Amino acid sequence: MICPILSQSSRDNDGSTIWDHHECIENSCTFWAEEIHDCGIRASGLVIIARARAALAAGAPGEEGRSMPAGEPLFAPPTATFDASSLAPIVAAVDKTNSAMRETGLKLLEGVAALEEPLRATGMELGGRLESLNAAVLSVTTTVEGRVSRLEEGIESMKKTFEEVTAKRPDYLTEIDESLSSLTRRLGGIMDRFTSLSQSLETVSSQVAGLRETHEDLSSSLAEESERRRQDEQHRKRDEAMALNSRGVALFHRGAAQAAEAAFRSALELDPSFAEAQNNLGLALSKQGRDAEAEASFQRALELDPSMAEAMNNLGFLFHQGMQFDKAVEMFRKSAMNGQDSSLAYTNLGNACYKLGKYSEAVDAWKKAIEHNALNENAARALRMFQQEHSEQEHSGQV
Repeated sequence: MICPILSQSSRDNDGSTIWDHHECIENSCTFWAEEIHDCGIRASGLVIIARARAALAAGAPGEEGRSMPAGEPLFAPPTATFDASSLAPIVAAVDKTNSAMRETGLKLLEGVAALEEPLRATGMELGGRLESLNAAVLSVTTTVEGRVSRLEEGIESMKKTFEEVTAKRPDYLTEIDESLSSLTRRLGGIMDRFTSLSQSLETVSSQVAGLRETHEDLSSSLAEESERRRQDEQHRKRDEAMALNSRGVALFHRGAAQAAEAAFRSALELDPSFAEAQNNLGLALSKQGRDAEAEASFQRALELDPSMAEAMNNLGFLFHQGMQFDKAVEMFRKSAMNGQDSSLAYTNLGNACYKLGKYSEAVDAWKKAIEHNALNENAARALRMFQQEHSEQEHSGQV
């Protein structure tokens, strides 16, 4: 009889299962059942039945209360009593159970037999893959071994070369090594001093940074003070220029045109952007008959202040005096449009248009002058004279 526990299996190169069967060692095995002279694992039900039958044989029918033999642990303790006839149903049930277990075991054996072929095929496939993997590993191993071998040869060659160079090294290299060692020690000392110097330099840099901040603060304060002084100086010059301009106006009205010119020029020296003083300088120059200089002064005033109606009016009056009535009309119109009190500009515009024979425009300008200032006697007188002259011309024409 083959023992299922002691038997072992293995596979050949084709993946087939090879069994190494081992015969049953019978009563030398722990699982051997002496009652049925068979394997206790394979026929455990038979063992129970045999022991039950032995118990039945040991007791006579109707002898209740008989003690069981000692050493029988299967059914009850040695001191227990039982009715032997009551074991018959148990034995029948055990026989039935044993029969069912045998049938189940046969079915399991059939299932194992059915799985054996797929398992064998799977084992063969895995074996093929394993062989391919072994071949790949062998190839890689061979390649690596070759490279390692070449590397070892190269290392050995380098080692021999180094040994040859070392053996041929002249004695003066030892002196060079000693000199290099001394130089290295000196260099270490220099590096230490350099480190100390670097630390000192960092301290100085920190102090310089503090001085720089102080310098920047001081520079900012000086710049602010300089700007304040510049503004104060500018205001002072502006105030002095205004005072000189007022003095020049007073001199101009007293007929001292030259003195007024000097005052206006002094004001412009203090404040070259003083448009009012530039315009007044033009009036002083015009008063002295220096029309070309006066025109340049009026033009400069308009450059400084393009909306200065006074300079426009004065320039137009200068053109009017020079018989340049077209330019005069242009300046008077600009003056009338930009001035706060346009009555004078409209009066001069009417006079210039009259000189050009533009009577309708002249009448409109005089009327606007009167609208802006009802007390403008010059505009009213010019309008009356024109109307009287026009009326006389119409009357003489009728005669």
